[in-house]
Amino acid sequence: MLITIPKVLREKLGEEAAEGLIELFNNFSDHTHNSVIELSVEKFERRLAEEIGKFRSEVAEQHAGLRSEMHEQNAGLRAEMHEQNAGLRAEMNEQIAGLRAELVEKIERTHTSTIRWMFLFWVGQIGVLLGMFLAFFR
Repeated sequence: MLITIPKVLREKLGEEAAEGLIELFNNFSDHTHNSVIELSVEKFERRLAEEIGKFRSEVAEQHAGLRSEMHEQNAGLRAEMHEQNAGLRAEMNEQIAGLRAELVEKIERTHTSTIRWMFLFWVGQIGVLLGMFLAFFR
């Protein structure tokens, strides 16, 4: 920045004083400029730290919210899986009971059939033995 002193003031102060005054104004201007820059940098850094703090707290809140939501969904899925598992168990128990009843029925039919054939076999054997005894003792 170029500072000039009016001619009237320059004549009253003298050349050396005018140059000193110009130097003083230049130094003051540079110092003020540097102070303004430093103050601006400090304000910016403070503001940046505040915004970063706010951002971190927002991220932490969102993280906690997501974590909570995930736990709720996980609990819901667990409950749903438990219900489905219980339903499958009940269905399997019904099917096993049905198969067991069918098997018992088939075993009973087979057992009845086997007893019938055994009866016929023994009746036939008794008939043959009686025939042999009658033929032998006659």
